[in-house]
Amino acid sequence: MWPSVLCETGLVKRNALSQIDLASRPERQYLGSPAPDIATVLDNLVCFQAQIGRAAHASWKLRTTNGSTDLIRTWSIRGTLQLATRSDARVLTLLSRERNEAETRRVLENHGLTGRQLEKLIDFLLEELHDGSPHSRDQLYEVTATRFGSETASTAHTPWGGVMKLIACRYVLEVVSNDSRGTLFRIDSPLPDTRVPDVVEAHGSLLWERFLTGYGPALPRDFQRWLGIRAADLKPLKLDADVPNTTPIPLRPDDVQSVPRSASATSGHKVASSGDLSPIVLPEFDPYIVTTASRSSLFSSPSIAKGVVRPGGWLASSILLGHQIVGYKEKGTPASFVVDAKHAAAVQEKLAPAGIQVKAS
Repeated sequence: MWPSVLCETGLVKRNALSQIDLASRPERQYLGSPAPDIATVLDNLVCFQAQIGRAAHASWKLRTTNGSTDLIRTWSIRGTLQLATRSDARVLTLLSRERNEAETRRVLENHGLTGRQLEKLIDFLLEELHDGSPHSRDQLYEVTATRFGSETASTAHTPWGGVMKLIACRYVLEVVSNDSRGTLFRIDSPLPDTRVPDVVEAHGSLLWERFLTGYGPALPRDFQRWLGIRAADLKPLKLDADVPNTTPIPLRPDDVQSVPRSASATSGHKVASSGDLSPIVLPEFDPYIVTTASRSSLFSSPSIAKGVVRPGGWLASSILLGHQIVGYKEKGTPASFVVDAKHAAAVQEKLAPAGIQVKAS
């Protein structure tokens, strides 16, 4: 998992992110050396998380050419869209549904839907979906209008994703794309009424190991935010206390906490050498950028970071060179990237055959 010179290092206690430590991150995320199958990728990444489905699919295809019929597209952690296995989707949903439901209800009520209306609407939609067959958004809107009237249906139609997210707090909800019918919704299995502390006790330790393997170096608060749960919910895991961010400094042996051997020694990842540096175009919301103890350390300059991390939580398509993000896709262009001036020429030479245009920042 980590460079052998640092032994089995993992959790960074003082946010001391060194270049050698970050250098193994692309390899641990199967960038540049694709995995044999999607299950291997998800052993580390747990899920592909994005605000749009096509971005999650693109991140998947970047890491392996082999698919899996067991992957489902659903909402779970922090109410965002994910591709995950059914078993992981259940665990992630159980961990974050309490917060998801509270926040989603607040948003929907701001759109004019009362708590009573929401309960009636959810119960009705569950009846429509109970047979397990997929239903399109338009189908569900039409039956809602017939049952409750066009005014209620129109009110619910605007924040429709929020209504479906509430259903996803009670069932494993699968979102299916169909070229002829658009987005389809299908409920899978009901979720048990399990408390968050019980889920953390049963699954938290292994999930933490996988998180460190795929996204480390990381702090407990990164794990907490990624899951969308409260800091208090992680107390059963007895992780080291969080600390404020500091300027990245060279990593020292006493700055880190060992990661269990099951999450490190068996992974066999190596650190890429400088001679292996080839630019990789990352899709929007790629997991490489989604979370880290100090995300700014992943970028070659503050201006590149600002171009990638945009208002509203949007993560633009970007260019990875080694372990750093050195460029971002310009808004409104099909294949034009702004790249850090010191890397622009090298990136242009490598990516020009793919039709990608590069502008020096």
